[in-house]
Amino acid sequence: TVKDIIRAFNEARSVGFRTINMDLISGLPGEDIHSAENNLAWINQLKPENVTIHNLSIKRGSDYYNENYVNLTQSDESEKVNNLYRKELERSGMGPYYLYRQKNISNNEDNCGYAYPGHECLYNMNIIEEIQTIIGFGAGSVTKIADLDEKRIHRIPNNRNLKTYHDKIKSNHQIIKQTIEHIGGRRHG
Repeated sequence: TVKDIIRAFNEARSVGFRTINMDLISGLPGEDIHSAENNLAWINQLKPENVTIHNLSIKRGSDYYNENYVNLTQSDESEKVNNLYRKELERSGMGPYYLYRQKNISNNEDNCGYAYPGHECLYNMNIIEEIQTIIGFGAGSVTKIADLDEKRIHRIPNNRNLKTYHDKIKSNHQIIKQTIEHIGGRRHG
């Protein structure tokens, strides 16, 4: 809820976080320019140093994938919302610092991170450049191990089925450990 977001934001500030990112998702069903203006009002009130505009990307297997796929991914309203977000974030002094595209994204748009100077998120940039290792925990998650020497990502998926995931936890962790050791051994060997 909005209250939960505000509480979490204020807690992060109170413990000393100097840079906080907030995400906006454009292209959601029922979104209009008024809801975007409301989102921007909250952004202006909370003043995060970093905002990412994500455009809805319909994932295979989601409820929307087959049903309203075309209707949800093409919208004049979504284009207006994106333009408003960009204009207002830039007007506030933020500038774009990273950009990426996805399959099946609404209006064939891109996702873009905005930040005040000096508050760019290194993690976001590393993820886009595919030089960041991410360890995935939980059913359906994916571990991505960055191999900078080979300039590639090793993907190790966890099964979506909870029982199968649980049964394979030890073997998946062993695969992750071996992959990291292999990459590290090449570097230091």
